Parts: sequence; C-alpha cells; structure tokens
Amino acid sequence: MEACTQAVLDFQSHYGLTVDGLIGKQTLSTLLRELYARRESK
Repeated sequence: MEACTQAVLDFQSHYGLTVDGLIGKQTLSTLLRELYARRESK
C-alpha cells in the first residue's frame, strides 16, 4: 500500500498538483488526460 501512496505523491508533485496523496478531481483528470494522450500517440 505504501508504494501506491508514494506513486500518487510522486505523480502529484511531477504535475504541479497539490501533494496530499489523495486522488481527487485534479489528480484524476490529469491522470486520465495523460493516459489518453499516451493512447493517442501509439
């Protein structure tokens, strides 16, 4: 479980989001945007 929390914290830090370890609206929308962008680039 700690690895998952750290992954969220790292993601939030990398994308300039509020680093709280919670997957809220901003984190989720950024994550989905990145996933879709990677899918489109294949």
